This record gives sequence, structure tokens and C-alpha cells, in this order.
Amino acid sequence: MSAPEHDWLLPPADLAQRLPAWLVALPRWAPWAAVWNVKRGKFDKLPKNPHRPMYGLSTTTPEKWAGLDRAQRAYAAHPGALHGVGFCMTGLQGVVAVDLDRCSARDGSPTPWARDVLERALAAGGYCERSPSGTGFRIFMQDDEIDDDDWCNHEVGLEVYVGTAPRFLTVTGHPWGPAT
Repeated sequence: MSAPEHDWLLPPADLAQRLPAWLVALPRWAPWAAVWNVKRGKFDKLPKNPHRPMYGLSTTTPEKWAGLDRAQRAYAAHPGALHGVGFCMTGLQGVVAVDLDRCSARDGSPTPWARDVLERALAAGGYCERSPSGTGFRIFMQDDEIDDDDWCNHEVGLEVYVGTAPRFLTVTGHPWGPAT
């Protein structure tokens, strides 16, 4: 099966102004490329080296990660080859990231279960946004008290990352909230 065409929800040029300052300040950013995975029948979002964007990036080599500005410049310099920027969660304490998959219409309206999760995250001070596919959401929250492992339920489409495993999450800067 060949890769389908995809209309990615791309990050805006003013991404740094749309994200929480605490998230922007962390030097854990890299561009990513969408690569069709024939076996899985979906796109993989592969992190790329922000200093040499046509090369891959391991989520376990923090010396190659960069600030958001550098990652965005690399992304902007390679239109078509790179599809956005993302954030490396590996080994990060005090931050929780949640990935909600297959829970949104293209217009951005979440399913009832996803709306409940998003509203709880917003009430707790989290940042919520639409995913690059336009069919899911990401949540980033600060939490110095969490002492747990990553948790996933792929059947439902819910993944929670607390920095205990190598993870890279795409970021769009297209926020979700009651007013959006």
C-alpha cells in the first residue's frame, strides 16, 4: 500500500508565542518528518537532528536536541521534507504529556471522552492542542509530584508519558479550549 496524501496541521510561525513559556524554555526540541510505515498502515513521525535536519535523531541523545527556535528554523528550511517540530520527553521529570488518538473530527471537535480529559487538563493548568493529523490531541502539564511510569491504552487511543521511556511528541501550536 502506498502512502496516502495527507494534509498535516502545520505549526505556525509564531509557535513560541502559542505555547506555555515553561515548555518553550526546555531545550528538548527537534523537527520531524512523516514517513509512511507500510506494515502499520500509518505515518510514523520521525524526529530529525535539528543541527543536521536530513539525519535522524535518537530520543536518547540529549546533546543533539535543541531549543525551539533552532528546531523551527530547521523545519522552515526544509519544506516538504520536514513536517513540523516536536518535543523529547526522555528522562524529563516534572512534565506529563498525554496523547489522545482518533478522538476528533476534522473540525477539531473532540469525542465526549476526549472532551472530558481535555477539560480536566485545562482545569489543572495544562496546555491542550490539536495533533498534526487533526484527529487527536496533545496535552502538556507541569507536575512535580508524579512518580509513576508511562501508561498506554492503544485500543482506546490514550497514552500518558512521564519521561520514564524515550518518547518524542509532535507539537502543532493549534490550541484547544472552550474558546477555540
